[in-house]
Amino acid sequence: MWERVREYLRHVLAFYKEELYGYGVWWMWNIPFHVANLLIGIASFYFFSKLFAGIDPRFSGYGDVISFIITGMAVNNLLYTSLTVYYDAVAALYGGKVGGWGGVRLSRIDYLYLARIPPSAFIFARVSLRYATQALLVLAYIVAGVLIFGVRVNPRADLATATAYLLLGIAATSAIGLFSASMYWLLGTYRGVEPLAWVIMVLAPLVSGIYYPIEVLPEPLIWISKLLPHTYAVRGVRNALLYARSDPSDLYALLIFCLLIIPGYLLLRYSIEVARRKEAIW
Repeated sequence: MWERVREYLRHVLAFYKEELYGYGVWWMWNIPFHVANLLIGIASFYFFSKLFAGIDPRFSGYGDVISFIITGMAVNNLLYTSLTVYYDAVAALYGGKVGGWGGVRLSRIDYLYLARIPPSAFIFARVSLRYATQALLVLAYIVAGVLIFGVRVNPRADLATATAYLLLGIAATSAIGLFSASMYWLLGTYRGVEPLAWVIMVLAPLVSGIYYPIEVLPEPLIWISKLLPHTYAVRGVRNALLYARSDPSDLYALLIFCLLIIPGYLLLRYSIEVARRKEAIW
């Protein structure tokens, strides 16, 4: 058993090296532009907050508006990752190509099966490395917010509670991400856009309180916000960090969403079995 575990980890490390090489090339070229986009984006919200925050009294209960916005942006960055990373890993598994001898190129899934490497090792490496990268971007949001735009964390902030809400939010949105990944074969979304994740990615910034309080929304949109885990994760982290408070109902809602991980995982396994029947796997 331990030999199999060591072999599995060896494959994961090999995929880390492959991915990190690609990341290194990407970051060397793109990081200056990425940092510029980040700073300009935060600055835009900063000046909007200066202009509009005092107009609507519903903002008054949230104090520092730019801290409100940057906290929402940072949390949503990780939740967005959970929605998309599993689908992206499945797409890279089936749609990616690997160079071979004599210029022959195999699909990545065929290569893994020929090499007797578990496809799950590739998926685990791709997913975990993506989370690590996005965690660095979240840190960049926070550092830029504190050093440049005056974001203030409450001295009585409950970091443990904020972390719990963040992890539960990631798990809850991962459940949806697993359903999304299963659509690659069940709906044939390799032909274009995956609709489930797309709908949620469009709705979350609008209704989940990421950029402005939910109270400013009309009643129908408030009801829609209650159907998305983003609403509870963003509010939970923000309350713990900025206002040193917590609402247990947000915690219970996220736990209910987390229960969807099991059917999401089973549906993804079924979709891979569908791919096997279509002879998409060697």
